[in-house]
Amino acid sequence: MYAADPRTVTIEEFEFRPGGNHSLQVEMDDGSSMRFHGEFREIDPP
Repeated sequence: MYAADPRTVTIEEFEFRPGGNHSLQVEMDDGSSMRFHGEFREIDPP
């Protein structure tokens, strides 16, 4: 399956901590867009 490269990725929210939210929007060359969001449940140190 072929996936087109995104034109623009916009980070809308990024709270890097347990319980923090993240959200980003991806705009494609054909004008469509997708939004991804979630919550950081656990963060392990490297």
